[in-house]
Amino acid sequence: ISSNRIHSAIISFLLVLLIIQQAQRDPYQGGNLYCTKGYCLTTPSLAVDMIIFKGEKSLAVLRKNEPVGLALVGGFVDVGETCLQAAQREIREETGMELESYSFNLLPKIYDDPERDPRRHTVSVVYWIEIDDVVPPPKAGDDAKEL
Repeated sequence: ISSNRIHSAIISFLLVLLIIQQAQRDPYQGGNLYCTKGYCLTTPSLAVDMIIFKGEKSLAVLRKNEPVGLALVGGFVDVGETCLQAAQREIREETGMELESYSFNLLPKIYDDPERDPRRHTVSVVYWIEIDDVVPPPKAGDDAKEL
């Protein structure tokens, strides 16, 4: 075995140890830690946000959990879930509205600024949905304090 391969292996091992130590110290700052077959990878968290329009108005959430304040309806994508499924679930959880029959239009931009979410590096895709008067009024649920 060449000394270059040994050197590379040692550096890779040390980097993995640093990633694991960081994730153990502060898992939110570390993002998602994925380990398999002798290596670990830290990735940003994937989220969905939705702009829900009813006529000229749009729906905002007053968050009751950190980070508190006004936000779009949205949340993190669960393992095994598509972004669309996560969007539909988050709307149900935060507003009580069932919007599966409406068109979810994807905005052609990814929001990936590492400083955007104070909890951790989050990458977000945004859908916009136009609803009508048939949909019952939303009710705050999950981590929505108010709508």
